[in-house]
Amino acid sequence: MTTIDMLRDRLLEKLENLESDKLNSVIDFVDFLIFQQNTNRIHVKPKTIENRAALVEDMKQLFRETQALPGVSEITDEEIAEEIAAYRRGE
Repeated sequence: MTTIDMLRDRLLEKLENLESDKLNSVIDFVDFLIFQQNTNRIHVKPKTIENRAALVEDMKQLFRETQALPGVSEITDEEIAEEIAAYRRGE
């Protein structure tokens, strides 16, 4: 029997002794662990200063390209004030 099989057997034995409301908590916890595992795979930190610098340059270039798109412009102080006033009016 492999280690994973032994762990599964232990887990199943423990699950059989839980009440149904506790089983829902176990399911929620397992979902959390899976989410955490997947999140850790996505967010990989650059291993070197050079990699980090390259990522920074890529982001700066992306920002430049995005700002150059038609319809994308800097917001003025007047537009900011209008947005704040509209928010305060509940609009």
